[in-house]
Amino acid sequence: MSDFEEYSRDAAIAEFFNQTCATRASCDNKALKLVGGKVVPVEVQGVCSYTVYAGPQLKYVVQFRLNSLKLDTKTATLATEVYEGDETGKGSLLVYVIDRTRGLRHLDFILEYGYPQNSESSLVARKNLTTDIARFMVRSWNAPQEVSSEYRGMLAQKYNSDRQLLLTALPERFHVIIRTVLEHLDSLLSLPMVLLHRDFGTSNILVNDRLATSPTNEIGKSLTQETKKAIETSRVMGLLLSRGFTKRLANAAPSTPISDDSAGSYNMLFLDGLLLKSETKPIGL
Repeated sequence: MSDFEEYSRDAAIAEFFNQTCATRASCDNKALKLVGGKVVPVEVQGVCSYTVYAGPQLKYVVQFRLNSLKLDTKTATLATEVYEGDETGKGSLLVYVIDRTRGLRHLDFILEYGYPQNSESSLVARKNLTTDIARFMVRSWNAPQEVSSEYRGMLAQKYNSDRQLLLTALPERFHVIIRTVLEHLDSLLSLPMVLLHRDFGTSNILVNDRLATSPTNEIGKSLTQETKKAIETSRVMGLLLSRGFTKRLANAAPSTPISDDSAGSYNMLFLDGLLLKSETKPIGL
């Protein structure tokens, strides 16, 4: 599915089951056997899974994943600790059952109410959303994980390799910032290694449809200028790695750098807007 193609839940589900010997009916029956109740597919399906609500009052999430894309249960446990509680040649499936977190997804809020016009109330709501996302990130920062020097070395090699690919593929207007980021790679890799949500988008954020405020956790006052610079560099690196390449999916073709053509134009708009335009590009890079 392209970035501009209208989403269809049924088409996404059918595409998933083309990759496995299991059927949708057998998965629904398995969910019923596991938790009872009834089965309702979630409105927006993941690329690598089939997910349903099930159980009494639809209190559980049951997810079926390709065997080649099993979840790391250690990471799931860590997330609970950090965030305080979540013959055909086709492969088999793994099944996961978790408690459902109820709420209104940000995407559903937009579909229901549309993008809010600029007003005093919408600006306050936007600030609250941004603040709460920052609070979520702070929890990871406050729970750093131990990793080996070999792992950091592997990351350095991977980033250098990706840098060369981007320098070859992206237009010349991005080359200075790509080189600048890599010059600060050592300081970037000195930052704490933390738990990462790899699909932190509008489909996976729960919001309150009523105006609300909440306290914030501040870390900025305790950071050195060197650390703040490294964080800024990591933000740019993350943008280059996510928007500068095609989708990184384990069950798809290897990711490649985007091109300045019709297929890559959507991501190119992000790179231009956040890296080159004077109003939005990071200070000092």
